[in-house]
Amino acid sequence: MSITNRLFVWNKAIMAWKQHWIFGSGIGHWKIVFAINPNGTLKPMAVDGKAWLTTHNEFLQMLFELGIGSVIIFVGYIADTIRKATRKAAIPLTALVIIIIYSAASFPMHVAPTAIIAIAWFGILTITLNKEKLKCQMT
Repeated sequence: MSITNRLFVWNKAIMAWKQHWIFGSGIGHWKIVFAINPNGTLKPMAVDGKAWLTTHNEFLQMLFELGIGSVIIFVGYIADTIRKATRKAAIPLTALVIIIIYSAASFPMHVAPTAIIAIAWFGILTITLNKEKLKCQMT
């Protein structure tokens, strides 16, 4: 997957997102929107003879499928989490940063094993950051 191909696909995603920018095109619709030939038959989007069933960028995929609101919620969650982060959360925060960087050029949330790992790290980070709050609520 060359950078030229990725940029081509990412540009297509942005252009398509502009048509449904508020709520997006719907979960799973990347394959539908980019899989219809002019004659009406279904075929995966091909770049250099390869099918692109995702944007290979979780953020653009989210933007295209769910619209601007989903990105605002996600960015808000990340910003709030980083704001709360302390030294005691260095390992989970590092995992979160790695997942975010990896998501910019791949699609880990569309592959079950990596999605489970990512969600687990999000949970570990949230628990770590809210540990003090939980202790106060229990007493």
